[in-house]
Amino acid sequence: MSGSDRSGSPQFMASQEYQYGEARRKKTFNDNIHGHITLHRAAVAIIDTPEFQRLRNLKQLGLTYYIFPGASHNRFEHSIGVGHLATEWGRHLIGSRGGPGPDGWALRNFEPEDRRHLTILQLAVSSTTAGSSCSNFEPEDRRHLTILQLAGLCHDLGHGPFSHVFEKELLPKLFPGNPQVVKEWHHETMSNKIFDYITSGDSGNDIDLGVLAGLDGSDMQLVKALMHGSANPAADYPSAPWLFDIVANKRNGIDVDKFDYLLRDSKMCGVAVQLDQARLMKLSRLDRAKEQVIFKMTEYGNIATGLFGSRAEMHRRVYTHQKVKAVEFMVCEALALAQAPLGLREAVENTADISLYLNLDDSLLPRLQALRLHPHDEHYEAVQQAQELMRQMARRQLYKFVQEVTLTPAARRMYAGMPTAEEVIGYQSSAKFDGVQLRAQDVVLCETHIDQGMKEANPMDTVLFYQTRDRDMGDRAFAMQPSDVSNMLGSVYQDKKVRVYSKNRDKTYCAALKYAFEQWANAKLKTQPPGTPWRQSRAQQQQQQQQFALPDAAAFGSSGRVSWGANCFGGSGPGLPRRGSAAAEIGSAADASGGADGNAAMEHDGVAMVLQLGSQGEQLLQVPSRKRSLTQDMQSASQQQQQQQQHGSQAGSGGGRSSCGFGSQLECDAAAADAAAAVDGRPAKQSKASSGGGRSSSSRGGAGLPGIEEDAAEGS
Repeated sequence: MSGSDRSGSPQFMASQEYQYGEARRKKTFNDNIHGHITLHRAAVAIIDTPEFQRLRNLKQLGLTYYIFPGASHNRFEHSIGVGHLATEWGRHLIGSRGGPGPDGWALRNFEPEDRRHLTILQLAVSSTTAGSSCSNFEPEDRRHLTILQLAGLCHDLGHGPFSHVFEKELLPKLFPGNPQVVKEWHHETMSNKIFDYITSGDSGNDIDLGVLAGLDGSDMQLVKALMHGSANPAADYPSAPWLFDIVANKRNGIDVDKFDYLLRDSKMCGVAVQLDQARLMKLSRLDRAKEQVIFKMTEYGNIATGLFGSRAEMHRRVYTHQKVKAVEFMVCEALALAQAPLGLREAVENTADISLYLNLDDSLLPRLQALRLHPHDEHYEAVQQAQELMRQMARRQLYKFVQEVTLTPAARRMYAGMPTAEEVIGYQSSAKFDGVQLRAQDVVLCETHIDQGMKEANPMDTVLFYQTRDRDMGDRAFAMQPSDVSNMLGSVYQDKKVRVYSKNRDKTYCAALKYAFEQWANAKLKTQPPGTPWRQSRAQQQQQQQQFALPDAAAFGSSGRVSWGANCFGGSGPGLPRRGSAAAEIGSAADASGGADGNAAMEHDGVAMVLQLGSQGEQLLQVPSRKRSLTQDMQSASQQQQQQQQHGSQAGSGGGRSSCGFGSQLECDAAAADAAAAVDGRPAKQSKASSGGGRSSSSRGGAGLPGIEEDAAEGS
């Protein structure tokens, strides 16, 4: 027999299959998320290729690892997990597929004897499909399960360096004048090309999926279609459109890709999510009429909050973290500067030689740092700038986050698109910030989108449910509204923010940029960026201090009215803590206001104080905004004065007044009572004047303040 005849003989094919069976056996992996998982020998054959092993050098979360040290997992383990979940979910759905009748397995459609038989059959199917073996399924079902596993395994083959950063941030910088390349490039399309490359003879891999799994050319096309997803699966694959709901679900977004990356990312980053994917898969089934996956109605909350809510939470807390985005901007800028020596554009544009793209992974940064060019090289300066950015990252000198503003629906209608750096710095005010001049090249603006998978739409509107307890509904699928479950479910499903970063980390520069950005937001969006309560309080204090600036000490000394001694702001009086300013004298505030009567106001330690000055007396009113009230301050002053007397302290000069500003202990207590009455709005009781001819603070009808002393000559 000739070689050609022997190669086509059944005996040779059996021998070849036996050799494949010896070399390519199914394997069991110990995964930290799903436990022990077993993959088909065809999947193992693809894993053992250089193209798939490249995924070990692609971080699942890209540059998030610089902020979350635990996020060191790669696309390699994620792909294996997705392949495993795709097989498990497909096996469950095939076992739960409906039988004859318009309502599927609704037993009311059958005679009593048939109901008993169908119940026995259901129990038998459940017991045989509970294990990992597919031998109990029909050949067509076994083929579908293998296809699902390969699609889940290979769905991320086309990712570039740093995962989504390459596609969303770096490509626009590599092709600033060719947006068509950026628009047409998708990692799903590249995954299909790499899958073809692996299974073809060009790669040098000894893989024949026809021998390993019994797949033909149409099956290979179905694998690639499942990797990419379809919005109309009934038209793409009418015999089993439900297959498109497993790996990349374009119908409602409930797929095993989300299951795995939410569980894996949250665990590695230390962020808890409420997703119970095992329960969700267990309580799903195939709708016989619509040929799509439906869920038990009790799982509405698990899907809405556990899946889609967890996705939005991970985007908010991890994927779009302020410092994560700063690192991404710096790395993309560095790679764009050094793209020529690294060959980045050529690897993306040269689709004929896919091996160039396969050389791109997360090792780009070490390769960039190791570049050594001659000073006369045309790319020398650009590479030096890129390497300096890498050194800044190593020193943690990241781009400084300045401010962000949330785009409300009204703001989106008022202002479409992204602002430019020139537009924002047009609102700067150099006079307020020591003459700082903002530069457009130092400003980085970005827009973050956080949604539940379908932009502004509610993904739950496309999810179908079933109810087993309703005899009228049977197993027929139906949609649910949020109000059917709870009135607390939100009605907004997308959050857009505009952020501004500064490459210049100087505090004054960042403050000037923040002011300009807030002025832009107020002018264009009619909104003000939010701030923390501490920042808002501090800004209000600074504004009031500028508005009510006190005269200097020299101006106070000429009036001989009332002096605020060192105890008030520069000293350590019992009533007010130290503020660090020099002693100031208040007496001419009324004259400064333009009349005999006037007001002086200031902020101190979170307490608003207004000093009413008049020719007959002064009164200090305090609006309590802290736990320690004014009455307690007066009592503390009285106790301190009593302690000083016990230690032999002498009363202060000026008519026998004590150092606390009152004539006696009784007058201190009376002043405290008057202060409480002033705060509550009750009339204060007039105290008798103390001996020595001078008037105490309480006799003036106001609340005394420790550290305030009257001039002794005033009563003469």
